[in-house]
Amino acid sequence: MNYLSTEFSLFGRTFTPLHLLAGLGTITFATTTLTVIRALHIYLHRSKISRYHHPLKTVTKNDSRVGASDQPWGLVTGASSGIGLEIANQLAERGFNVILHGRNEAKLGKIVEGLQKKWPVRAFKMLLLDAALNEIPNFAKTVLDCINGLNLTVVIHNIGGSGEPVGIKVETFEEYDATKVDSWINVNLRFSTQLTRVLLPTLIKNQPALLMFISSGSALIAVPFMSIYSGAKIYLNSFAQVLRAEFKLAGHDIEVQSQMPGTVATETSGRSEKDRGFTMPMADEWVRSMFDKVGYGSPVFSPWFGHRVQAGIFGALPSFVTERLIVSISKKVRKEINGANPATRDT
Repeated sequence: MNYLSTEFSLFGRTFTPLHLLAGLGTITFATTTLTVIRALHIYLHRSKISRYHHPLKTVTKNDSRVGASDQPWGLVTGASSGIGLEIANQLAERGFNVILHGRNEAKLGKIVEGLQKKWPVRAFKMLLLDAALNEIPNFAKTVLDCINGLNLTVVIHNIGGSGEPVGIKVETFEEYDATKVDSWINVNLRFSTQLTRVLLPTLIKNQPALLMFISSGSALIAVPFMSIYSGAKIYLNSFAQVLRAEFKLAGHDIEVQSQMPGTVATETSGRSEKDRGFTMPMADEWVRSMFDKVGYGSPVFSPWFGHRVQAGIFGALPSFVTERLIVSISKKVRKEINGANPATRDT
């Protein structure tokens, strides 16, 4: 008996299994084609960062900003090293003055001094706040005093990590104490949320403006030892999408993005130039791809093509295969990191 020629009725029409197979093939082909087109579209996109490089629109005689530079400023959190430092550098390269956030005044001061020498026509400021604290003394006042009189049009929340001053030991959630739990939540979630609240009136006043969150590929893949970190990045993705919708509802010209890097070769990640590859760019490469995607229509995405391919492969595998693979890799990573002297992570 040829089952492929067996006829059956559905919705008043007669079909055979061959009809269903052909239909499924057409749907699969169309879905794959749309996925490829979307992928090509994002990586052919041209940056719109220049939209936010504009002078103050109105300055009156009684405006507190009179006498201050009306040139655009960008603020970068977690700017002491790695991706954050490179974001500050490339903002300056693109014509923005830059506020760098960190908690170590001596370290951040040397960084600002180096950037000032590299970009002598730009202005740089420091915003010193310890994001790991449950309550930051005079938080709002410190932030508002720092940006007073400035044409702030770009805010990039890059901060992330454990908040520990002397490196990080790879641990599971059951090994965390209450203090460590609070530190992870504060650095990766609470600080960016509260800072957004304080800065939002300024961005609205200076619109068009850009509000960006540096999320993580760990928001897409469950990675051991990153329980709170991954959860916080999922929160940032959702937070960005809701803010984007609310701004459109209110008529604000504020672009909101949450861009997701995978592993990037930085001191913080424990990787270096020798580890550079298709799925592991250097910080300057990843940040350039990040800026290239400013203005892209979707609020949450991975700007580096290698990371998108990597996530796509993991996403296509059966969940039990992905889990076994991730657990195996994580065991190796834990042994390597905990067996070495971890690098200092300043946020």
